Amino acid sequence: MKIAWEYQGDHHRTDKAQYRRDAYKGNMARSKNWTLFDVTYDDLRNQQRLNELALQAAVIIAQRTGTVPRMDILTLQQLADRRRVFWKRSSSGT
Repeated sequence: MKIAWEYQGDHHRTDKAQYRRDAYKGNMARSKNWTLFDVTYDDLRNQQRLNELALQAAVIIAQRTGTVPRMDILTLQQLADRRRVFWKRSSSGT
């Protein structure tokens, strides 16, 4: 779907070289039709904001595919658990 989230820590804003690298990388990704979301510390520690980011991605997926994506709320531990069907499908190349 070419949707990405990029964590923007304080050093991304205060370090001029990092800021320039991020700007270049973001422009390159957008030129290749990627949708980028900048995520900050405040986003990661607020469940409502995380849900809003997921909803924004779901809207983009729905617009691009014409279907409403299935959305499950998972903990980080559940998402990282390689026993999940998702990991089995993605590791088999399907």
